[in-house]
Amino acid sequence: MLIFTRNHKATILTEASMTLDLADIQGLVAFGYSRLRFSSFEFLHIKNRHETKRWLKTLPIEDARSREEKAKADVPVSSTALNVAIGAPGLVKLGISRCELYANFPPEFCGTDDEGAPKNSMGEAIRANVLGDVGTNDPHHWEYGNPKQPTLDLVVLLYAKDETELENLRARWITPAIDSGAVSQIASEKSRIFEDEREHFGFRDGLSQPDIDGIGGATKPSAINPGEFLLGCPDEYGTYSYSPTVNGGHFDFGKFGSYLVIRKLRQDVAGFHHYFQKEAASHGGSVTAGWLAAKCVGRWPSGAPLVRYPQTDPGMEGDNNFEYVGDGKQPIDSDGLKCPIAAHIRRSNPRDSLDEGSVQSRVTVRRHRLLRRGRTFGERPVDPAIDDGKSRGLFFITLQASIRKQFEFVQQTWLNDGKFSRLYESPDPITAPKVSAEIPPSMTIPQDPVRLRLSGMPQFVTTLGGGYFFLPSLSAMQYLCELPDK
Repeated sequence: MLIFTRNHKATILTEASMTLDLADIQGLVAFGYSRLRFSSFEFLHIKNRHETKRWLKTLPIEDARSREEKAKADVPVSSTALNVAIGAPGLVKLGISRCELYANFPPEFCGTDDEGAPKNSMGEAIRANVLGDVGTNDPHHWEYGNPKQPTLDLVVLLYAKDETELENLRARWITPAIDSGAVSQIASEKSRIFEDEREHFGFRDGLSQPDIDGIGGATKPSAINPGEFLLGCPDEYGTYSYSPTVNGGHFDFGKFGSYLVIRKLRQDVAGFHHYFQKEAASHGGSVTAGWLAAKCVGRWPSGAPLVRYPQTDPGMEGDNNFEYVGDGKQPIDSDGLKCPIAAHIRRSNPRDSLDEGSVQSRVTVRRHRLLRRGRTFGERPVDPAIDDGKSRGLFFITLQASIRKQFEFVQQTWLNDGKFSRLYESPDPITAPKVSAEIPPSMTIPQDPVRLRLSGMPQFVTTLGGGYFFLPSLSAMQYLCELPDK
């Protein structure tokens, strides 16, 4: 079964006169597959190049056309989905030369081992310093992506509506590749979206997602140019996002592809609840643990933003259409009295609140957005305040045109840096690593007349593994599979 043909093309013309071939773009760019709540991420190491290529040719990779577009084109709509991304070592094993990899792909993606071969760059010391992967987050402790382990060459992302279909999907496409000796399995990670769409700390997740111009019918002014997420497309700088070429520059390998970041993050659910209960008690009952936790997140558990509902959770659907400064004539929350400046959602997406002013802030933020596709792993605890010893957390998954400009910038500059905006010694209260025992992280909650300060905050999230991958277009996948074996 050859699934890389370009029959039934679906195209949309963007304002920048760029045609997006949705039949050539992998579906993960357009969909979070929320209707397919069960998923499995298969991390694989290539053992036999020829057999791996032959296997990859058969995979039914989901494209970015909607169900309606496929129905019009008389293309079957599946109740499952499959996407494939390739690490830098995997690209070389499948036929991209080292010279072309290092000359045309960004260094943060490639990595280099002691012998000059590409490796899983997220686990390198230089990337660990950028990402805050130190102490308990050190890559040498990781379950995979560990520098001492075999390289993560491929990740196959499987999605299904229930666990039975997911197991059938895995048995149909993953097990044969392992049994044939084409690949070996480094990890098989089950994940899901819970019915209430909340992560393990109890907050609704996945609300702040950018609209992409030309995908999913997004044409509104707030839609971001596709080049922030797809290579070779118009971006927010007024140029085309860089796309690596191969075959001496004769094939645009990167066009309509995207860089995929995956990080497995363990959440200390009991520690999270204990800390805020302790802090609430230390303030004599004037505040609740839930109120303190919401101030650190920036939303209530329902997803309602604090900037609109600063005191109590209205229990409404998550609202994402809001700002922090507004037109400046009547500031909405420029001082953080409603949603603290240090709150997680205000740091990860500052909207109009950066120091350079609301207009320039919006421009800057649009150039650093991430397309998130994360999911939870592990079961919900019976009692979140009791540590049952089981591992649970979140697969942090993002798509972007530039790992350095988008994911690494947000992680290093907006989340981990204690000097974000007007703050000092105040890294992200939810996700930042604890890097110094001498200067424990703190969190300032502006109040009138006296601010409230949380000190000695523990580390709630620990990195367990991950890697950088390239999510190629279907035509680039076809090109790779047809390269002659060396």
